[in-house]
Amino acid sequence: MSHLKQKTPTKRILSIIRQLYALQRLQTTCAFGYKKSSDSSQRTVDPIKIFTENSRWYLIARDHKDSKLKHFNLQNIRQLTNADTPIDIAPETRKKADSMVSTWSSPDNAPIVVVLYIESSIASYIKDIKLHKSQTTEEEHHDGSLIVSCTITHKMEVLPQIKLWIPYAYVIEPAWLREEIVRDTKSYVDNNGDFDIQVSEDCGNIS
Repeated sequence: MSHLKQKTPTKRILSIIRQLYALQRLQTTCAFGYKKSSDSSQRTVDPIKIFTENSRWYLIARDHKDSKLKHFNLQNIRQLTNADTPIDIAPETRKKADSMVSTWSSPDNAPIVVVLYIESSIASYIKDIKLHKSQTTEEEHHDGSLIVSCTITHKMEVLPQIKLWIPYAYVIEPAWLREEIVRDTKSYVDNNGDFDIQVSEDCGNIS
């Protein structure tokens, strides 16, 4: 998760969370309509885990359509019901679900270890809020700086969080991730050099 403050779930989301926890205790499948911006569909799933990321709540479940583990945004769930079919989740499947710590996580991708140098000015904050749920502190230096690591399966699990802390966080490994951040930062600086926004003093509109 990023360092953005978590929001309290709405009453509707809290109601869905309570229903899902009850279904997990009963070890039964559930059915719901799933509405996205482009389409909507009816889903039958085996609920496994609920988690929150950036103030959004998600269900990790095995989709009966293709037997794959997927994330479902609770905001998009409609008319959740008990499908009343017993489920049996294998320990290996639960382990894969537990590894899905982000909406970008995929248990089918090879793990990537990311090692970062954190300057002392933000070290205490990074230890507290963490750049990734798997973050561990590898070294603490006498000047207060840190070496931390995390394990991801997709670069977007940690890339936005690293960019939030430029220039106080540096990627040590892997090299390809460090180089991508350098390219993106250079592109941002180069493009914004020609991007001129003027704000009108009387109305605050962008002109």
